[in-house]
Amino acid sequence: DGTRDIDGEVKIKDAQFETGVLPKMVSKEDIFAKVSGSSVNAVINSFETGRTKLSGKIYMPDIARHDLNFTIAAQYLDVDDLYPLQEKRKFIPTGSGSITVKNGRFLNLDIESFRADVLMGKEGITLKPMTFINNQGIVSGGLIYYMDTASGDKPLFFADFKIDGWDAEKILKDIGAKEKIVSGRVNASFELTAKRGREDILGGLNGYGKAESKDGILWRFVLMSKIFSIVNIISINELLSEGLPYRELKGNFIIKDGVLSTEDLTLDSSSMRMSAIGSINMAKRTVDAKLGLHPFVTVDSIITKIPLAGWIIGGKEKSTLSMYYEVKGNLNNPDVEAVPVKSIGSGILGIFQRILEAPLEIIKPLIK
Repeated sequence: DGTRDIDGEVKIKDAQFETGVLPKMVSKEDIFAKVSGSSVNAVINSFETGRTKLSGKIYMPDIARHDLNFTIAAQYLDVDDLYPLQEKRKFIPTGSGSITVKNGRFLNLDIESFRADVLMGKEGITLKPMTFINNQGIVSGGLIYYMDTASGDKPLFFADFKIDGWDAEKILKDIGAKEKIVSGRVNASFELTAKRGREDILGGLNGYGKAESKDGILWRFVLMSKIFSIVNIISINELLSEGLPYRELKGNFIIKDGVLSTEDLTLDSSSMRMSAIGSINMAKRTVDAKLGLHPFVTVDSIITKIPLAGWIIGGKEKSTLSMYYEVKGNLNNPDVEAVPVKSIGSGILGIFQRILEAPLEIIKPLIK
């Protein structure tokens, strides 16, 4: 670029300006830079944009190449202050460094103790290895954010995460739950991509993952109240007044364009076993699923209380039974209806049978 060697110092304090890259105005900065030849050493004592507050050091060995080495520490970092990067910019910085964040916010999740090694290239920014704490759980993995100039049909980002010890009750509250649903410590792993050019990131998510929680509590909430109001086999007040302890809650998931689906979400407790097959639209906050319920009680004591539409006798004398429900509508207050076995379909029924352990030879005549 024909850049000439320059020697000197630059100090900036309490100015407001736009960077041409970040979406928000920069303010309250305190920056000292020393220029020597074609290199720059900068010390950032303070730098604020939106709610983000950070400091650090940046070394640029060759101004013309826009190559950076950096160490950034943030008291608080909100991704909304940094994304989306402006589409038109004169250069794309490259280089490597590290970022630490005391507290921050990402995808509506509060995070703390964030740490990542960063590699910046022409096509994107890689953060790996990356760790942070969210809802008392440790999240580790990596993230690649692709620049809008990246070649090919690149997504907005690719992420792979492993989660150890998430607080289930708190994470559900973070994503919009209005009441207590379930507690427990969650272990999970996910791989996710997000489509570029969407204002709602959730609606553009794709990927897959699995999650499990052990030794938690299922609380009384709208969905459970509606299920037990249909068939009062076990009093909902008695069963869930202090929460239903469970041994294990687990499932595998696929996410396509913001719709999370599962075929094996299962809850196992000493009182009952439940399983769900269906989907949740995360952006629209709607649910469309079928739920199987297998209470550990005997038929002879409750047969008079069961509507014929929604149960299967699963044995001979003193046999247990399974019931099936359709759950549709707004995630916060869905419609729940007991459904006849013949309307479920043999494919879905087979999945339920394997999970709930209803004998297949008893189910087949009912399908016919």
